[in-house]
Amino acid sequence: MKGLEFDKQKLIENIELLLEAIKQSETQMEIIQKELSNTQWYLGEEKARYAELERQLNEKSSYIQSLEQELQKLRHHYDESQWYLGEEKARRERLEIELDNSQKRCQDLELQLSQLKTQCNLLQKELADTQWYLGEERARRRALEEQYKTV
Repeated sequence: MKGLEFDKQKLIENIELLLEAIKQSETQMEIIQKELSNTQWYLGEEKARYAELERQLNEKSSYIQSLEQELQKLRHHYDESQWYLGEEKARRERLEIELDNSQKRCQDLELQLSQLKTQCNLLQKELADTQWYLGEERARRRALEEQYKTV
């Protein structure tokens, strides 16, 4: 019987050890459960932060894309403006050349006009002189005609 009591005693010790191990396991399970709960909560928080960051990233990407489209439009308008500016510069240069040519032509014409005025003044003086001489000659002719009639 002693062997049975010894086995019983050992069995009780083993059961007590097992019960103690179960209590420790339950305590560890509670700690692990609490850590799991905390980890799941932090995971939820991180998922929410990730979702918010992803939403912000999508907004920023859309904004950047709209800015790039606007920049592309502005570049296109700039290129068009540069082309038109080049055309206008070439047109202005042609007009400036035409203006210079016109100014030179005007100067030439003014010089010609001045020369024509001088020539006209000379011709008017010659005409006046000629008319005076003609008047003188007419007077002499009349005088001669008068003399001739009387002779």
